[in-house]
Amino acid sequence: MPSTIGFGVAVMLGLAGATGAAARFAFSEWATKRWPGTFPLATLLINVTGAFALGLLMTAGGAGSALAQARLVLGTGFLGGYTTFSTLSYDTHSLYRSGQIRAAWLNALGSLAIGLAAAALGMAIGTLL
Repeated sequence: MPSTIGFGVAVMLGLAGATGAAARFAFSEWATKRWPGTFPLATLLINVTGAFALGLLMTAGGAGSALAQARLVLGTGFLGGYTTFSTLSYDTHSLYRSGQIRAAWLNALGSLAIGLAAAALGMAIGTLL
């Protein structure tokens, strides 16, 4: 199946993804130093802020091809690199394996619930813009 995006957009997606991954790393380092402990709070905060930002991005400003490309690059690229389902899954499994069963469930269900609320809040604000 041929791609529907051009080479330039594909390059911007890659650069945005790399930037998002670097931002995730920097934020995770900062948050882990600020709030040390065994609970993966940094990953929770990253995913929640990413869910909020995606909700806002996808609903703000109406439609248009330039906006659609910006949403693609920022949403799929930057926020795709910034947020991390794989780390959420790994952290939850690590908590479970270390005997922290309640913390594992809190991480999994809390991340989903708070992430959904953050996305909904972002969408609500976005529709006002």
